[in-house]
Amino acid sequence: MHPVGGTGFANGGHEHLAKRNPDNCRACHGKHGEGSVLSIVSKDRSFSVEYAGRINLHKDNK
Repeated sequence: MHPVGGTGFANGGHEHLAKRNPDNCRACHGKHGEGSVLSIVSKDRSFSVEYAGRINLHKDNK
Protein backbone atom coordinates (compact mmCIF):
# COMPACT_ATOMS: atom_id res chain seq x y z
CA MET A 1 0.00 0.00 0.00
CA HIS A 2 1.31 3.44 -0.84
CA PRO A 3 0.96 6.40 1.54
CA VAL A 4 -1.84 8.95 1.19
CA GLY A 5 -0.45 12.07 -0.43
CA GLY A 6 2.79 10.34 -1.40
CA THR A 7 3.60 10.40 -5.11
CA GLY A 8 6.99 8.68 -5.10
CA PHE A 9 5.34 5.34 -5.87
CA ALA A 10 4.02 6.77 -9.13
CA ASN A 11 7.28 8.01 -10.61
CA GLY A 12 9.37 5.40 -12.31
CA GLY A 13 7.75 2.01 -12.70
CA HIS A 14 4.38 2.19 -10.97
CA GLU A 15 2.51 1.42 -14.20
CA HIS A 16 4.45 -1.84 -14.48
CA LEU A 17 3.48 -2.94 -10.96
CA ALA A 18 -0.19 -3.16 -11.92
CA LYS A 19 0.62 -5.02 -15.13
CA ARG A 20 2.85 -7.59 -13.38
CA ASN A 21 0.49 -8.33 -10.49
CA PRO A 22 -2.87 -6.57 -10.82
CA ASP A 23 -4.36 -8.33 -7.79
CA ASN A 24 -2.09 -6.26 -5.53
CA CYS A 25 -3.91 -3.11 -6.68
CA ARG A 26 -7.50 -4.33 -6.90
CA ALA A 27 -8.38 -4.27 -3.20
CA CYS A 28 -8.20 -0.48 -3.21
CA HIS A 29 -8.37 0.50 -6.86
CA GLY A 30 -11.18 -1.88 -7.87
CA LYS A 31 -11.34 -4.68 -10.40
CA HIS A 32 -11.06 -2.29 -13.35
CA GLY A 33 -9.44 0.75 -11.70
CA GLU A 34 -12.78 2.34 -10.82
CA GLY A 35 -11.89 2.64 -7.13
CA SER A 36 -13.36 1.09 -4.01
CA VAL A 37 -14.37 2.16 -0.52
CA LEU A 38 -10.65 1.95 0.38
CA SER A 39 -9.62 4.50 -2.27
CA ILE A 40 -12.05 7.28 -1.36
CA VAL A 41 -10.27 10.62 -0.96
CA SER A 42 -11.14 12.89 1.95
CA LYS A 43 -10.36 16.08 0.01
CA ASP A 44 -9.59 17.06 -3.58
CA ARG A 45 -6.02 16.18 -4.52
CA SER A 46 -3.91 16.85 -7.58
CA PHE A 47 -0.42 15.65 -8.49
CA SER A 48 1.78 14.86 -11.49
CA VAL A 49 3.34 11.55 -12.46
CA GLU A 50 5.89 10.91 -15.20
CA TYR A 51 3.89 8.46 -17.28
CA ALA A 52 0.38 9.93 -16.93
CA GLY A 53 0.79 13.67 -16.45
CA ARG A 54 -1.55 15.52 -14.09
CA ILE A 55 -3.86 13.38 -11.92
CA ASN A 56 -6.89 14.95 -10.22
CA LEU A 57 -8.79 13.13 -7.50
CA HIS A 58 -12.10 14.56 -6.34
CA LYS A 59 -13.68 14.05 -2.94
CA ASP A 60 -17.21 13.64 -4.24
CA ASN A 61 -16.12 11.50 -7.25
CA LYS A 62 -18.46 13.38 -9.60
